[in-house]
Amino acid sequence: MKYQLITISLSTLLMTSIASAHDVWLTAKPISDRIIAEIGYGHDFPSKGRLPNRQDYFVLPRITTEQGSEPLESTETDYVYEYKQHLKNTENFIISTNMKPMFWSRTKKGWRPLDKQQAEQASYCQFSVKFAKTIVSDGNLKLDSYIFKPIGQELEIVPINNIFSNNEQVDLFQVFYRGKPLSHSQVEIDSAEYIKNSHNHSHSHAANNESKHPPHTAEYSVTSNNDGIISIKHLPAGEWMLLTKYKQPFENREQCDESVAVATLSFKR
Repeated sequence: MKYQLITISLSTLLMTSIASAHDVWLTAKPISDRIIAEIGYGHDFPSKGRLPNRQDYFVLPRITTEQGSEPLESTETDYVYEYKQHLKNTENFIISTNMKPMFWSRTKKGWRPLDKQQAEQASYCQFSVKFAKTIVSDGNLKLDSYIFKPIGQELEIVPINNIFSNNEQVDLFQVFYRGKPLSHSQVEIDSAEYIKNSHNHSHSHAANNESKHPPHTAEYSVTSNNDGIISIKHLPAGEWMLLTKYKQPFENREQCDESVAVATLSFKR
């Protein structure tokens, strides 16, 4: 899979905080004759992102239905996108995006969006790419079959039973990496209510770009089995986000230390 790396101006470099410390998620809902989607970027799911000048960080979101996949359009509001075309079926659909890959190196002056060859005296480098997906349903007991299949993200969480139905006893999800089930993958699961209560704190970004956030403990944490499947007691009504990571050594260790993929799946039931 080929990626477009982000290029950042010097002024942005000096002002930005470490992106690897921020989660990325999506929310979406039909409004009148269109669908509105918002990219979340930070720690306060399900709110949309607030940091300015981040439009170029993200790939244009796409909507996936039984008919295929189409891009959304940008709006005048940062992190907000819309789909104006008429859908034959708006009972359920998927919105997806990803944050463009970036190098992040830790230096004496803090984190910088550079690899180890570009950054001065870097002690650690991470090549990071983040994927986000949200599934929207009107609560219909029957979901279209494509909902239960990967849409092609490098790292992806896919439901394998109807997460919107009150008839289910457990929720089942499967983690995929490059199209294959990923075993022994830790998946964190948080509700919006839990995040609001546990993240009721102030945080700041110091002058050296060190992000000051208390450690996060997930509401639930589950590890996938040999088939990449996780099982959890049926989640109550609310807004939910699942997050998983996959780390591996970077192919050129002189350039960077690790390659890290992060994926989120969000939904409301």
